[in-house]
Amino acid sequence: MSSSAPPGISGLDAAREPGRLAELVIEALSLRNDLRDILTPALLAADLLLRHADPAVVKRAETMVKAVTRAVERMG
Repeated sequence: MSSSAPPGISGLDAAREPGRLAELVIEALSLRNDLRDILTPALLAADLLLRHADPAVVKRAETMVKAVTRAVERMG
């Protein structure tokens, strides 16, 4: 994520500039979508591992599902 704010101006100050807030929102939404695209295959793989015969694999898959689900929920 690149910043077009002049040197010495924080992201919050830049958000007060006309149009900058909209740009920041678009960048945040794009990042959220990118992260969801990355996490989805991990969640699908963990979901498959929940059906494994080995209880140790199932336990770790449950941990993976919880972690990925928590990450997705935090993104809103």
